[in-house]
Amino acid sequence: MPIEYSEGYENAGLHLHNPLSAADRANFEKQGEVLYGKFCVHCHGATGAGDGKVGSKLPGAPPAYDGTLKNLPEGKIFHSITYGKGLMARMPAS
Repeated sequence: MPIEYSEGYENAGLHLHNPLSAADRANFEKQGEVLYGKFCVHCHGATGAGDGKVGSKLPGAPPAYDGTLKNLPEGKIFHSITYGKGLMARMPAS
């Protein structure tokens, strides 16, 4: 795990912020697309609608990125990917 944060989900939302430069955003988005294709698309679907093939087999659909997840603080997103949340396990990419 590249970054450790043991203060919990709520504190992550309050105190963690993206350390990457906005100037390099296009490059990071390309890298993110590759990681999404490897680790996220199966549950969250190609467009992030929560309609992936594996996600449809879960007790509840993964949240869509245009709903609740869209406005989550970046620290909570980081914490969820790194440590898992609810039915979602921590992701290998973290």
